Amino acid sequence: MTTYRVTKFWIENNLVMNYPTETLHSSNEVFELSQDFFNNGKIYSTHTEDSNESYIKCVGDDTKIIHVSETNLP
Repeated sequence: MTTYRVTKFWIENNLVMNYPTETLHSSNEVFELSQDFFNNGKIYSTHTEDSNESYIKCVGDDTKIIHVSETNLP
């Protein structure tokens, strides 16, 4: 079973702020949360090879980012 630990960040008055980390249980939940956070804007995900972490960003909005850590549980 795969779980996703998701933390939403935003920049306000040159300060990085974050919401509490949420645990989600499907990639669809991550997608829906991302669409809501970015007001249905065009989003994309970045990650490095062999990493369980990724970042979700929105085209044209550099003030928000979502950090996702994927864990595979037996």
